[in-house]
Formats: sequence, C-alpha cells, structure tokens
Amino acid sequence: MKAIFAFFLFLVLISSASAIDCNMLDNKELCKQIQSSGLSQSDKDYLLSDIIADQKNFPAYDFVRDWNLQVDTSKKPIDIKDYNQEFIKNAWAKILTIMPSVKENNIIYHTSQGEMLSAFDYEVQLPTGTESGDCKTKYYLEENLAQLKVYVNNVYQGLGKVVKFATNKDANIKIEYDIKVKVGVKHYEKNRYCARRENGKCVRYESVCEYDYSEYRTDILKIIDYLSGRYYNPQTTANFQVTDKYADTIKGNLTAKDYTSLHLSFNNAELNKYDYAYSVEWTKDNIINVKADKEETIKLNNLVYDNDAVKVSNAEGCKIIAYNFFGKTIFPCNLNFKDIDLKLETDKLVYNVGETIKVKVEPSNQEFKVLYADQTFNVKGGLEIESIYPHNKVSIEHNGRVYETIFHVKNNQALYILFSLSVFVAVNYVIVALLKKYWGVLA
Repeated sequence: MKAIFAFFLFLVLISSASAIDCNMLDNKELCKQIQSSGLSQSDKDYLLSDIIADQKNFPAYDFVRDWNLQVDTSKKPIDIKDYNQEFIKNAWAKILTIMPSVKENNIIYHTSQGEMLSAFDYEVQLPTGTESGDCKTKYYLEENLAQLKVYVNNVYQGLGKVVKFATNKDANIKIEYDIKVKVGVKHYEKNRYCARRENGKCVRYESVCEYDYSEYRTDILKIIDYLSGRYYNPQTTANFQVTDKYADTIKGNLTAKDYTSLHLSFNNAELNKYDYAYSVEWTKDNIINVKADKEETIKLNNLVYDNDAVKVSNAEGCKIIAYNFFGKTIFPCNLNFKDIDLKLETDKLVYNVGETIKVKVEPSNQEFKVLYADQTFNVKGGLEIESIYPHNKVSIEHNGRVYETIFHVKNNQALYILFSLSVFVAVNYVIVALLKKYWGVLA
C-alpha cells in the first residue's frame, strides 16, 4: 500500500520543502500555500513532490534540466572542501550532475550524448598589511585566470559550467579547475635624510618611506572532482504477431525486450505496460535528478491481455511503441496470418480395452500437444496409445481452439458380466418352470 501511495504522489527524496523556489514552478501559488501551511515537513514534502512534474510513467528530463540550469551555482555546495593559498581563497569545484541521466539502484545511467553540469568558484584576497622590513607594501592584481576543463574517459570535452559530451562507453568523468593568480608586490623602505644642517653638520634627520623594489608572486591551484556513469544502450525490440483469427476476434502474441514501457495501440483499443515509476531526487545543492524504481503498471482499454497474449476485436491501426530510459522506437505489427488446416484422426471408430489407437495429426511437420485419458503427449505426425475405458476421445488445443475426434472403447468385462447374468436368469427361469409343472405352485 505504501508503494502505491508513493507512486500516485510522485514521491521524491528532498532535503527540505523550504528549499524549493516556488517561482521556478508552474503552479507557484499552490507551492507557496503548501510551504506556508501548518502541515508537517513530511506532508509538505509529499504534496510538493506531486506538483514538481506531472509525469510518473515517463522521466521528466526537460523539467529537470530547466530546473538545474536555473539553480544558483555560485554558492558553495554543502559539505564540500574548499582550498586556500596566499591569494586564492575559498576555492572549490564539483560535478553536480549529468543531463540527461537516470538513477536506478544508486547507479547513474547516461546515454551517448549529454551535458555535464558543474559548479565552481574562488575568491582573490590581496593582503592589506605591511610586510616585515618594509615601511609600506603595496599589492596589485597582475593576472587572474581560471578555467574548468571537462574530461570523459580522459578525452577532453570542453570548458565551463555546462559542457556537452559524447561517449559510447561507461563515463569516467573528471573536471580540472585550474586557477592562476599573479600578484605584484611593491616594497617600500625607510630612507633617512638630513632635514637641517648647522655649521656643516646635520642637526635634524627625517625618514622618508620610499619605493625600493617590486616582485611578482603567483598562486597556482588545481582542483579535481570525479563522477562515474554507466552507458545505457539497450537493444530494444518489440513485435505483435497475429496467431489466430476467429469470428470478429483477433488473437496475437506481444513480445518485447529491453524496454521500460510498452504501448500497443489499435484504432479502438490499447495496452499500456509500464515497468517503472519515475520520480525526482533532490541533492543538498538543490539539484534534482531523475530516479527510476521498478514498479509494474498495466492499463487496458477495450482488449484482453494475459501472459503476452492479446485478444482484440479489430486490429486496424495497430502500432507498437517501446520506450527505454532515453528514447523510443516505433515498431510495425505483423498482421499476416495463415490458418493451418489441422486434422486429427484415429485409424478406427471402435476399440477394445487395451487395444492400440493409432492417432494421425496433420500438418505432420508441426509439433502439437495431444491429450488423451488425462495424459499429454508431444506429437509430430503420429502417435500410438493404448485405449483406456471409458476415455473415448483425443484432442488438441491450438491457438485457443480445441480439435477432437471421438471413438468408442468397448467394455469387455461389462459385456461378460451381462452375459453371465443373462445365463443365470435363463437357467433359473427353466428350473422354476419345471417346479411349477411337477410340484404345483411354488409357495
């Protein structure tokens, strides 16, 4: 019951409902009402999760991307290490997410092309004091360079916050945040000069802080972060094959593999089979990711579906759409059907108990399951079985139809008992007649 409830409410793992910026949602007013309500934090999370996206059976990649690109990434994420040097302060870098991607069982799946979203920042702080030995020290920024490089499987992909990548393998993603700060430093020293002379001698000195020399100091910092993803490239297939037609009903088998949802539609009927329920998962950085949980849901309209077998009144407009995590494929239906001329015959119509019944099945090149006397035989062409009283028919079930032939099995034991009983009655009748004739009426 809990799983069903979570499905309909689109449960998400969220750090705090107050972290959601309602202005980023379509239903801003409802979001604000929920946040300002007196509900418990848990209830707020449930309700807010339900208005994040309106798709539970499909991953909301567009919504997730739009959301993540609007998140303020200039703020340092929670629990991330920062780095400090002489001039470089509070430097940090982090890979936030892959877009599109989906997480299942804590594994991040990605497709062959996507985007890397990263966040990074630093500060430059110039000293304000006077260095030892100087009467004055001046600092000025000579050079301030920083760039974030993205690599996938050691192949350079690009620079910046959002970088497109391409790979057909599991992605080992690395970012390198290179920072270079060059600062010029002017040193000043005190020089003493004679300010007054008397009789050729200096009687008063004054100190003047004057420029002495300049130097350059450089901070170089490299910050590295990693993220791994698994390449998702299933070979999705699907097929609908008509196996039988009778009256106004069409029967067929729906087969597919490596799909996340399967959709079989006709002009007046449809089957929607979902193997996953999707939600969004929050990170502490207010980034959201698509999360997939195994949960099968089947929705039927105007047809019958049981164990891959489909029965529908009209196959016109047949179409199959098979989805996987990142795409869909449309497959044609195979509506070609040629009914077989199935024949089931026995060599005789009457058998004694224990006599051999020779069964003939056509077409002889196809295997069928023949049923007789609560026994099942795999038959191709012909079968010889022993007759059992009172079982008087053999049958084949094929494509929902039952084919049978009927014969007669004689009960020899019953006939013997009946004959013996007849003889006994006849003998007794003769004896009674003789008694009546010679001894009168039998009392």
